[in-house]
Amino acid sequence: MDNLLCKRPADPPPLDSIADAPKPFEGQSEREKVKERVEHQICAGCHTDMDPMGLVFNQFDIMGEWEEMDAHGNVVTSEATIIINPRDEDGEVETFDVQGPVDFVNTMVTKERLPECFSEKWLDYTLGRPHNDMDACSQAELNDVLSNTDNSLRDVLVALTQVDGFRYKLKMDAQQ
Repeated sequence: MDNLLCKRPADPPPLDSIADAPKPFEGQSEREKVKERVEHQICAGCHTDMDPMGLVFNQFDIMGEWEEMDAHGNVVTSEATIIINPRDEDGEVETFDVQGPVDFVNTMVTKERLPECFSEKWLDYTLGRPHNDMDACSQAELNDVLSNTDNSLRDVLVALTQVDGFRYKLKMDAQQ
């Protein structure tokens, strides 16, 4: 989630608080396991955001092969309801339904948070460090490039070479 939406999941709860967490059983489908985790009071805090994204890719087995049924004979599907921004200023949850990996990608590129996160990650990589408050103008420039192009990677890469953080190295105090 951090790499896709620039939102880190919450820290896991203390071990003693998850004693009553749902326990998977032999033959249980992944979709059933997800349902139990997102309905569990303690597990839901993280799994409500993460697990639906996993369900989108549920039809790929551990080797990347497409499957219609799991090893236990459960029908495997890849539709899911995705939560992008767990809470906005109004406390509302933004959700959208997808019918598999292609639909997920096509929908994600239309969401505002994805291009912002994309440019943020590229800025961090290009600068060789996590961005900070001094990089706000560079971040805004990259977001502007993304909003005024067809999300072209080429345009983003060219724009990255023009931001101050790339063109000028900060002089660090000798004691730092």
